[in-house]
Amino acid sequence: MNLLSRDVLAGLLFAGAGLGCVILSRNYAFGAGTRMGPGMFPTLVGAMLAVLGIIIAVHGLRKDAGRPDRFHLRPFCLVLIALAVFTLGVEPLGLFATVIVSVLVAGFADRELSWFATATTAVVLAIGSSIVFVTLLGLQLEIWPSFFR
Repeated sequence: MNLLSRDVLAGLLFAGAGLGCVILSRNYAFGAGTRMGPGMFPTLVGAMLAVLGIIIAVHGLRKDAGRPDRFHLRPFCLVLIALAVFTLGVEPLGLFATVIVSVLVAGFADRELSWFATATTAVVLAIGSSIVFVTLLGLQLEIWPSFFR
């Protein structure tokens, strides 16, 4: 049994993140199935993530998954920067441009990823998120930058 295997560590990370979501969303109204409250989505997703993490960790204890690789700072930092770009850019830049910029920044995390694949993913995600979140779900997000309005 290897307590420091990749799967055990990843499972514990997922379980911790899920538990954190559940704890942070406990102050929001949960609502009901027919009328969801603001706390339902983060609570349910956090709980599912925690359960998935526990399943992965237990599975990792039962098999030899090998030692984790060394910590790679570059991808870690670039993904955090992409999250910050999205958070800070969604209002002034609009959803479409912010998704594209965030995906391009995150794409630098993988040195083997081609520019074409990154650009294609960025455009597809920008179109998809605009359709799903603004058109279908009716969220009050601007799609285009404020200087286009």
